[in-house]
Amino acid sequence: MLTLSPNRGGIDLAATLGCGQVFQWYSDGAGGWRGIVDGAPVRARQEGGALVCDSPLPAGRIRAYFRLDDNLEAIYASFPDDAQQAVAAFRGMRLVQQDLWECLLSFVCATNANIPRIHKMIAALCRRYGDEAGEGLYSFPTAASLAAANEGDLRALGLGYRAAHLLAMARRVDGGLFDLSELTRMDYASAHARLQALPGVGPKVADCVCLFSLGHLRAVPVDTWVRRMVQRRAPGLRSYRAMAEFAQAWLGPYAGYAQQYLFHYERTQAGWGCGGQ
Repeated sequence: MLTLSPNRGGIDLAATLGCGQVFQWYSDGAGGWRGIVDGAPVRARQEGGALVCDSPLPAGRIRAYFRLDDNLEAIYASFPDDAQQAVAAFRGMRLVQQDLWECLLSFVCATNANIPRIHKMIAALCRRYGDEAGEGLYSFPTAASLAAANEGDLRALGLGYRAAHLLAMARRVDGGLFDLSELTRMDYASAHARLQALPGVGPKVADCVCLFSLGHLRAVPVDTWVRRMVQRRAPGLRSYRAMAEFAQAWLGPYAGYAQQYLFHYERTQAGWGCGGQ
């Protein structure tokens, strides 16, 4: 059992895992969560300001996954005044640093889907093409396992048009035509552009991967909620790029962190609730 103390700002585990940034965690309804990190099962709960985990993974990996070394108080200080209400509602919510392939797979599935449906699609993919990890959990499928599938089988899991994108993407990665590791050595603009060479990856999915896996904390995925927030402040903006650039300037150097707080706050205020399962 690991007891880990976050850097300044503590942790709000329910908000962290239920805010729509990650889709393979499940709440037990009593404050505990179970999920998969690097193919290994993890049980996590919050005790005061500490994170308590039961996992075979080393403490350093858990710290990195939950970004426990981020100084949230310094990050909050960079947010504009109109993001502070969201901070007050979810103080301690942290971004998680996901595995690159898992993050890419998740957000291709997430296109034009709500959070409950994304959970359902990813759970079906993991049961069918992942490995059993215990406690009813399954790892994410590897690129090789997905590359060996056929589109009809993927569509049968409820993926719809996303099936063709996932299959083509997996075959490119598995066949060595796209080296994911190169992305980790690129700056934000280069990684964002390079990701869009993959089937099914547009600017929003690329921004999700840049933010939630590659650690580019200025990235702002512009979804319906972020678009509404931007257009309330700059109603003349229409293109994805213009709205993303406006959001980065408005929200500051940790724009990706700020947008996640605002995204989760706007959704909960509208009655959409938590994304956890």
